[in-house]
Formats: sequence, C-alpha cells, structure tokens
Amino acid sequence: MPFGRKRSRYTRYEITAPVALGVQPAREQARPAGGASRLVAAAMLVAGVWLLYLFGTQDAFFISEVEVRGNQRVTVEEIVAASGLRDLNIFWADPREVATRVREALPDLTEVRVRCGLPARCRITVVERPPLLVWRQGEARIWIGADGVAVPARGERPGMMVVESPGGTLRPGERLDPRIVETALQLHDLLPPGTVVQYTARYGFTFVDRRGWVVRLGVGEDMALKLTVLEALAQELTAQGVRPAFVDLRYLEAPYYAVEQ
Repeated sequence: MPFGRKRSRYTRYEITAPVALGVQPAREQARPAGGASRLVAAAMLVAGVWLLYLFGTQDAFFISEVEVRGNQRVTVEEIVAASGLRDLNIFWADPREVATRVREALPDLTEVRVRCGLPARCRITVVERPPLLVWRQGEARIWIGADGVAVPARGERPGMMVVESPGGTLRPGERLDPRIVETALQLHDLLPPGTVVQYTARYGFTFVDRRGWVVRLGVGEDMALKLTVLEALAQELTAQGVRPAFVDLRYLEAPYYAVEQ
C-alpha cells in the first residue's frame, strides 16, 4: 500500500421534521360583507329619488315671477313670452340660452342678461336698439338702427328721417348695408327738413329738389360734394333756360342730365 494521507470516513445523517398526516395549513377566512354599507347606499338612493320628486313637482321650484328691467318700447309681456321662463322649473332655466332666445325673437334688443335663483325667480335686463331711420315700404313702416338692423316700428318718432323704399321687402331682424344707413344720415343733415327721400337698388338715393328736379345721388360718403355740384350745375342750366327731367350725380366724374321732352 503506498504511503499517503489516510482517507477519512464519515457518515451523513439527514434530519427531517415530522409532518402530521392529514393536517392542512391554516387559511384566513374571508369576512362577510357588512350589511350596514348596503343599507346606507339604499337610504341615499331613496333620498335622492325623493329630492328629485320634490324638485320636479313642488310649486316652489317653478318660476312664477320674472322681473324685466331696461325696456322702454318693448313690453314686459313680449320679453317674458320670448324668454319661455314662465312656469319653467328653476333647475331647467339656462340663462345663456334664454338670453339668446330673447335676442333672436326681439331684434329691438341689443343686449339681454338673465339671472335666475332661488326662490324660483328670474330677472331679465335689456338694452334696446335706438332707431335712426323710418323705412317705409308702401303702407308698412319699420325702423332702422345705427347698425342697419330693422326693428318693428312702435309708435311715432318725430324728427327721424323717412326713406321711401318702393317695392322693398325688408323685414324686422334683417340688416341693411351700413353704407345705406350712413348715406341716409348724411342726407338727413344736408337736405331741408321734410324732404322726401327715396331709395332703390338701381339708383340709390333720389329726391326732388326745390326746383322740382329729380336728383339721383347713389350711395356713398360724398353727399355734400354731390349737392354742391348740383347747385353749380343748376345755375348753369337755369341760365341756359334748360329744365332737366332728372340730374344723375351717382358718378361725380361723369354727371349727366336728361332734358324734358
């Protein structure tokens, strides 16, 4: 046997923990849902339904009073009727929607503000559109505001310029070209009081002057200059003994007239 290190012998022992047969690890049992939370939820649901019933059926939540401020020509009844607020549930009242509805129904108004609150009351504050012209279409009359919007004629307004529009079909709520309104206001300041002015799409503004001449002016910002040209032309024609049937000054660079036959 060769000389060397002696091998050591050892014995390995395995130790295992005893396991009890038929025994399962303990599990945490689920807690049953609390019945109290379900009762609270049910109570809240019933209360909500009851409140909705009260809000929808009790007279206290229906608008019975609508206050109107700022109106002078348009009646309270017209404004309230256009608002649709009377007998409406206060929780269904949308102030912005109501204001839009009133403006669309009544072109007389430029501004409409609506405020609603409890108890079921609303206030409508309006600003009316001031009329500047009377626009006459046959027997019908409407008023024209500074922005050209047509509104119903309400009563008499002494001092406003009257414009005849034969065959006109302008209706309340529609808008005239602002240039037409501006021209009419110029003529109101330039022509003698009581002068009858007519407007047609073809000739613009026309009137009969103190000599009985029909004068066509068109539309524009140069009415004062055109009337100055008219007087100069009238002196020349009168000196020549010419009586024109009409004088057309729509185009200052090329005015013309026609002689009565």
